Amino acid sequence: MRASRLPLRRLMSTAPPSKTPSAAAAISTMQLYRDVLKHVWPANNPATKLRVAASVGMLAGAKVSMLTVPFLFKSLVDSVTGTEQQLILGAGSAVFLYGFARASASALTELRDVVFAKVAQDAVRAISLETFMHLHALDLRWHLSRQTGAVTRIVDRGTRSIDNLLRSIVFRVVPTGLELCLVTGALATTCGPAFAALSALTLTMYTAFTVAVTSWRTQFRKEMNAQEASAATRAIDSLLNYETVKFFGNEAHEAAKYNDALLAYQKAVLKTQASLGILNFGQSLIFSVGLSGMMWLALDGIRRGTMTVGDLVLVNGLLAQLALPLNFVGMVYRETTQSIQDMKEMYALRSQHPAVTDSPTAVPLVIPAGADVPAIEFDHVAFTYGARGLLHDVSFKVMPGQTVALVGPSGCGKSTVLRLLFRFFDAEHGSVRVFGQDVRDVTMASLRQAMAVVPQGTRPFAYAVRAR
Repeated sequence: MRASRLPLRRLMSTAPPSKTPSAAAAISTMQLYRDVLKHVWPANNPATKLRVAASVGMLAGAKVSMLTVPFLFKSLVDSVTGTEQQLILGAGSAVFLYGFARASASALTELRDVVFAKVAQDAVRAISLETFMHLHALDLRWHLSRQTGAVTRIVDRGTRSIDNLLRSIVFRVVPTGLELCLVTGALATTCGPAFAALSALTLTMYTAFTVAVTSWRTQFRKEMNAQEASAATRAIDSLLNYETVKFFGNEAHEAAKYNDALLAYQKAVLKTQASLGILNFGQSLIFSVGLSGMMWLALDGIRRGTMTVGDLVLVNGLLAQLALPLNFVGMVYRETTQSIQDMKEMYALRSQHPAVTDSPTAVPLVIPAGADVPAIEFDHVAFTYGARGLLHDVSFKVMPGQTVALVGPSGCGKSTVLRLLFRFFDAEHGSVRVFGQDVRDVTMASLRQAMAVVPQGTRPFAYAVRAR
């Protein structure tokens, strides 16, 4: 076997490639909803559709059961103020039905969560796997331009937000609107239009305030996410380069930088918490004013003899029913807004397209037996990182059975030659051929399966091996 040495005299040493993150693509909220909903209601999966339908049915049953509770309280109070026979029959029936209604609502709610859990987890797993595979499909230049710590934090937050968004869509948005309509309708029918008008006004003011303040708080959430990613990236990159830190005695410097990142994150968290306090107090104030107004109307009705004490209890009970969906309006909007923001960052990664892909006409690599053609051939190859040149007019051939060494200083392009051969990058000029076939004309999978490489700095994967 012959050995030859090819000094890379034509190579120019450069600094590492500059890190210029790709601009995040504009992802609309409707795109997110459509992508999530196609996993919740898949076209060719009737079992998942049945689970979703059963969950919605259980949700409706639980809402109706809970709505009967205030009417049972009214019946109980009116029975207490009536005759002894009314007390025995009415109160006894009301107590029994009250317990049954609460138990039924609780059972349906818990069963709903159990049935829907598989739907949510299947969607989380599917989207997470798609994101993972997409990141592996991106080209090396993209990965070199991004910090792994920041990418992993974006993916982690995005996947955690999927389950929140799913439950908001299926169990909170539509059902909350339905419950608000039912409670308002019950107030109008039982207590009169004044109560319905006041409840509608309270709901409108509550929702408008929640949306306005939550939109204002979004900037603090974005800042908190950015600072959290910065702190995590600083910690991960420093620990991954543990030896370098130790070589230069830079522990104190790294700790100071990490502390700066933590302080910035702390300030963002405090702003977020303060704005949350403003939101919660404003919601409580609006609802308290509305509650006081409706209770005053009920007391006035009792004074005029148009309402009973049971009606007062009914109004209070319906207002308690109204408080739950009103609270969900704020919580749902906050969680949905935060989840969408986190998912948009993840979907921005998914919208990136690899610069190196298989040609539509690519075919598997063919390795001929005993062919008298170069196994590897670089023909006038040029390649640059950004604005700086690295390889200029490089040509060489490696025949079958021949051993060739690429010799040159660090940074001159030896690793780049290997990356071009494996088609992690595409040559900007010239061509790279394997057994006479241009690497751009064959599939990347067949090209890489035909070659083996032992990297200089191998990072082994850790797998648990079961002893047999």
